[in-house]
Amino acid sequence: MSKKRVANKVIGAYIDKLEIVEGSNIFTENSGNLETYDNLYIVYSYGWHFPMYIYCRQADLWYGNIDRFSVSTSKHQSQATPTQPIAQWLTTDEMKDIIQYGSTLEFLISRAKSVDTVRQEEVTS
Repeated sequence: MSKKRVANKVIGAYIDKLEIVEGSNIFTENSGNLETYDNLYIVYSYGWHFPMYIYCRQADLWYGNIDRFSVSTSKHQSQATPTQPIAQWLTTDEMKDIIQYGSTLEFLISRAKSVDTVRQEEVTS
């Protein structure tokens, strides 16, 4: 199934509806947990290396990428901004972590475990 092609100047309306579309170097996809692959809706610029926005259906939250990459990517970020408020601005690496874990919840659990591990190491050293 191919993605619907749309002009970048109107891509925001499709993103608001969480539709799978492709513009000029902007594209979207569903991703998420291994059972459904549909928890996350992700908006990318130029490739998987730069997620611009993530909508987590489980948490009902939008995340935005605070990092800047290039003038053209900044324009993409402007064209693809969802009309719903961005709950949190994250770095590219944090955005990739949410994608890797498949949900906000799994990402936060992972973070909590890593903080707990560091604390345990501090106590034992």
